[in-house]
Amino acid sequence: MCYKWYIGDRDSSSFSEVVNAKPYGDTVVIEKRECIGHVQKRMGTRCRNLRQTLKSTLLSDGKKIADRGRLTDKAINTLQNHYGMAIRQNTDNIDNMKRSIIAVLYHNSDITNDSERHKYCPRAENSWCKWWFDKLNGTKKYKKNVNLPIVIKRELEPIFFDLCKDELLKKCLHGQAQNENESLNAIIWKKAPKTIFVNRKVLEIAVCSAVIEFNDGYCGIVAVLNGLGLLNGFFYH
Repeated sequence: MCYKWYIGDRDSSSFSEVVNAKPYGDTVVIEKRECIGHVQKRMGTRCRNLRQTLKSTLLSDGKKIADRGRLTDKAINTLQNHYGMAIRQNTDNIDNMKRSIIAVLYHNSDITNDSERHKYCPRAENSWCKWWFDKLNGTKKYKKNVNLPIVIKRELEPIFFDLCKDELLKKCLHGQAQNENESLNAIIWKKAPKTIFVNRKVLEIAVCSAVIEFNDGYCGIVAVLNGLGLLNGFFYH
């Protein structure tokens, strides 16, 4: 079995180490794919950096970007979460993914014409956009939870357009995250904490033990103990 794709975050140095090691020789080229969770966080980071950069600047409407009802933490978290959903829900089609990402910006902006505001949102009876949901089902569930002024929408446009480029989204079509890797790391460091020095042998034992626990739970250790001639007693169950 060969692992052809590597899922990791943008700043990971492990990928270059794996590529340089050439575990499968020169015939198999390992490709890097982005962790959806880390890509999602880029939206929040970029929005917060924008807010920090313009915090003392008066925008064209005479107000600051971080005033009440504008680019608040709540609004940024909503944009970040919706951006992640747009990626995860469209892993079969990059064009639909890009349309859904732009829909996030328009859906959460104070565009007076509702048809214009929701023109990129999915038009279906089960749509996540409650405006279209109400329109097609005759209900009244739509609420403007985030209503960013147009001046802020203009400031956010470069961020959204940058984070929906084909080069980035092609690496997200797999729809996976590296959460499982993070979980395994947590088990390893619980057995051999980073704050305590251990030799290589102890670290190898911790890694092997963590892999068994990660795959089979604590019961996986039973086979190891039995192999060493250590039979589990009554209270082990």
